[in-house]
Amino acid sequence: MQAIKNAAISAKILAQVQAGADLPTAIDAVLGEGTYARLVGDLYDELRAKAGK
Repeated sequence: MQAIKNAAISAKILAQVQAGADLPTAIDAVLGEGTYARLVGDLYDELRAKAGK
Protein backbone atom coordinates (compact mmCIF):
# COMPACT_ATOMS: atom_id res chain seq x y z
CA MET A 1 0.00 0.00 0.00
CA GLN A 2 2.85 2.43 0.80
CA ALA A 3 4.43 1.77 -2.60
CA ILE A 4 1.18 2.77 -4.31
CA LYS A 5 1.00 5.97 -2.26
CA ASN A 6 4.65 6.78 -3.06
CA ALA A 7 4.04 6.17 -6.76
CA ALA A 8 1.03 8.50 -6.72
CA ILE A 9 3.04 11.25 -5.02
CA SER A 10 5.89 10.79 -7.49
CA ALA A 11 3.45 10.98 -10.42
CA LYS A 12 2.01 14.24 -9.09
CA ILE A 13 5.47 15.75 -8.68
CA LEU A 14 6.43 14.60 -12.18
CA ALA A 15 3.26 16.16 -13.61
CA GLN A 16 4.17 19.46 -11.97
CA VAL A 17 7.69 19.34 -13.43
CA GLN A 18 6.37 18.43 -16.87
CA ALA A 19 4.04 21.42 -16.63
CA GLY A 20 7.08 23.67 -16.16
CA ALA A 21 7.65 23.84 -12.42
CA ASP A 22 11.15 23.41 -11.04
CA LEU A 23 11.69 20.51 -8.65
CA PRO A 24 11.57 22.48 -5.38
CA THR A 25 8.33 24.16 -6.43
CA ALA A 26 6.80 20.87 -7.60
CA ILE A 27 7.65 19.10 -4.34
CA ASP A 28 6.24 21.95 -2.27
CA ALA A 29 3.07 22.05 -4.40
CA VAL A 30 2.40 18.35 -3.80
CA LEU A 31 3.69 17.85 -0.25
CA GLY A 32 3.23 21.29 1.28
CA GLU A 33 5.14 24.54 1.44
CA GLY A 34 8.62 24.16 2.93
CA THR A 35 8.88 20.41 2.35
CA TYR A 36 11.75 20.73 -0.12
CA ALA A 37 13.75 22.93 2.25
CA ARG A 38 13.21 20.49 5.12
CA LEU A 39 14.26 17.52 2.98
CA VAL A 40 17.39 19.29 1.79
CA GLY A 41 18.22 20.41 5.33
CA ASP A 42 17.74 16.92 6.75
CA LEU A 43 19.91 15.42 4.02
CA TYR A 44 22.64 18.00 4.62
CA ASP A 45 22.58 17.32 8.36
CA GLU A 46 22.83 13.55 7.82
CA LEU A 47 25.72 13.89 5.38
CA ARG A 48 27.58 16.21 7.75
CA ALA A 49 27.02 13.79 10.65
CA LYS A 50 28.34 10.86 8.60
CA ALA A 51 31.35 12.86 7.40
CA GLY A 52 32.21 13.69 11.00
CA LYS A 53 32.46 10.03 12.04
